[in-house]
Amino acid sequence: MQFFMTIVSVFFSLSMVAQPLFAMAPAPPPPSLRSQYVVSGNNVSAVVETRPFRLLIKDGGGRTVLASINSNTPIFNPDCNYCEPDLMGEFWSFPPIICDSYHPLHFEIGGPETFDFIDLLVVEPMQVYRDAKLCFATDVIKVSDSGNGKKFKLKTTKDNTTVDVLVEPDPSGVKAIRISATVNDPRAQNISFAFTSHHNESFYGFGGRRGTLDQKGHALYSWTMDAMAQNAIVGKYSLSRAYGPQALFYSSEDYGFLLENSELARFYMGNDREDAWKVNVSSNSAAFVVSAGDHKQNIESITAINGRHRPIPDWAKGLIFAQRSPITLIGDAEPGAYFRDAMAYLQKLTELNIETSGYLIEAWASSANLTKAELDLLLAELNRLDIKPLTYMRMMLTDDSLNTEDPEIYYQAYDNGYMPTRADGSPYAYPVLMAPTSVTDYTNPFALDWWEQRVTGMLDLGSGGFMFDFGEQVRPDMQFYNGETGRSMHNRLPVLGNKETARIVDDYEQAHPGRDIFFFTRANYSGRPGSAAYENAQFLGDNTQSWDAGTGLKSVLPDILNRSLGGAYNTTTDIGGYWDLYGVAGKELFIRWTQLATFGSVFRLHNSPFTPLKTPWSYDDETVRIFKSVLAQRKKAMPYMNTLWETAAATGLPLWRPMWLEFPDDDRFRNEMGQFMLGDKVLVAPVLDRGKRTKSVKLPEGCWQYINTGKVYQGGQTVIVGAPLDVLPCFFRCGESPF
Repeated sequence: MQFFMTIVSVFFSLSMVAQPLFAMAPAPPPPSLRSQYVVSGNNVSAVVETRPFRLLIKDGGGRTVLASINSNTPIFNPDCNYCEPDLMGEFWSFPPIICDSYHPLHFEIGGPETFDFIDLLVVEPMQVYRDAKLCFATDVIKVSDSGNGKKFKLKTTKDNTTVDVLVEPDPSGVKAIRISATVNDPRAQNISFAFTSHHNESFYGFGGRRGTLDQKGHALYSWTMDAMAQNAIVGKYSLSRAYGPQALFYSSEDYGFLLENSELARFYMGNDREDAWKVNVSSNSAAFVVSAGDHKQNIESITAINGRHRPIPDWAKGLIFAQRSPITLIGDAEPGAYFRDAMAYLQKLTELNIETSGYLIEAWASSANLTKAELDLLLAELNRLDIKPLTYMRMMLTDDSLNTEDPEIYYQAYDNGYMPTRADGSPYAYPVLMAPTSVTDYTNPFALDWWEQRVTGMLDLGSGGFMFDFGEQVRPDMQFYNGETGRSMHNRLPVLGNKETARIVDDYEQAHPGRDIFFFTRANYSGRPGSAAYENAQFLGDNTQSWDAGTGLKSVLPDILNRSLGGAYNTTTDIGGYWDLYGVAGKELFIRWTQLATFGSVFRLHNSPFTPLKTPWSYDDETVRIFKSVLAQRKKAMPYMNTLWETAAATGLPLWRPMWLEFPDDDRFRNEMGQFMLGDKVLVAPVLDRGKRTKSVKLPEGCWQYINTGKVYQGGQTVIVGAPLDVLPCFFRCGESPF
């Protein structure tokens, strides 16, 4: 049966590409066309070969760092026996749809691309089906000047269909070339570009993905999704599932890449052929940027376009204690319980002398949990203790049982047209958590006025900032006020939501001098610019209270390191985890998670949906002592961290840096997920395994001092150091004392 399916798949795919293969013999070029054209930018250039079309990117020294695949190489991989990777990380082997094709530029014309959802309690796996004919760009038939660049018209294997390609220095002035292409047929979809790849090439970035740093050999979607809940439910994880994917990466071959589109993008990073990679966009047009230089230069260029995080106010750099609303799937919350718990937590923080900067009141807008009188008393107590109150907002609209907002908010949006619609103009809502759900339409000016009233009303209460939750709930067939559908708005809505919220916050701060507002988000994406340009920080989503690499403690470090490369370097994790599907976090897990977060941009203690809040005093006196020592170490390191924030704002270089970024020539660090560099002077090696009281650390070349004992080690070797429960292993470069 498997043999039969393979034969069917190969026959089906070859039948689709047979005609293009015969049609691709190049025609004589028009007399006025040269064999190639050069577009020069800031220390980078693009060479466009005309017959056949091919693109090459060269650095300032004239070295080719990226090149389109040769059009005379096989455009179909006969060994390919799968089709679309779904967002759960599986591969569908039947029925055969379209297997990967490789060509400098190709697209599809034919049947529509469809999205199939499987409705679950919390989130939905999505499968994408494609059924269309492959078409290929062949020769350049016309060239014209366009500003500082050149516009090329390409012939294709589809009669009367051409592609316009604009190649220009990036308008921002950074060391990059911008390429945009449009197929002149509205029926076209899934425009693709394929490039050569060195067998030893590594690809880093792609946003908040877990499981690996180097994406060589993987196929990825870029589509914002709840990355934790379903992974935890089904007991697996996918590299494609991410709250904050970024359609950008950095290559070990000295170039960076940023896709500007917000439509669904697929990246095939040498997963089925080692000598090539490909990007496919669910649109008839695409635009992308290629930078040239070393890793740090490319990060500076790409983040200058995608955006870099807003500064974190000084007050938000200490402990933020978050009290979530209890989930009550059946019945209402116990009256007065939230307020009594809040006052008890504040009393305990004071008694134990745990210095606290902020207190997040997740239930501030839920009258089922917190009455207006109780909220006023709680705000007064926080003011007396000199603790900033934080509140909670969400992009998602729902009449649910999360008890974070009153149902009235959902029905205001429903009744007044502040949410997307269906094709017939009716409000678009669908069930999530057994309740009607939609999102705020940030393209609707009336919805923006409503949103501004909500945000400013919250800030008028004295809120110092807020968590901005959800945002992944956009369905592809939603209709938005600006005429777009969810196909382009799914990834872009979090960017627009952050942009409009940042505008409101900026206006509010200008009208209220001395108010430094801080907000952090869950759903986010890249772009020109992306979410990172507007928010103060991102939180990693709903980690499970576990040690595993898919959703637990081990998933945190690669997530932070990957997304930080795209300008989203201010991150926060729920210390101890969030989802308590496997029980409450034990003492050891809580402590090791606390230590991992020591030098995080935001240090936040968040409780769980079903079980009581995890606090240091939930365990024992030793846990309280270790927790306070971590806060003390963080405070001591803050001057050094502040210098790193200055560097990040100027260059995009993150505070937490993967080992390969500081030591690119050391192959041991190509995919190192157990240690990282804090800036360029401190090596941090958190303990991420249950029961371990030692840590194996790969030391880079040079001299390193283990700050926990003072012992000096010669680099270039792997050492095992002591790591009892109260120790976070850290090394300084010899001669350095950052803190």
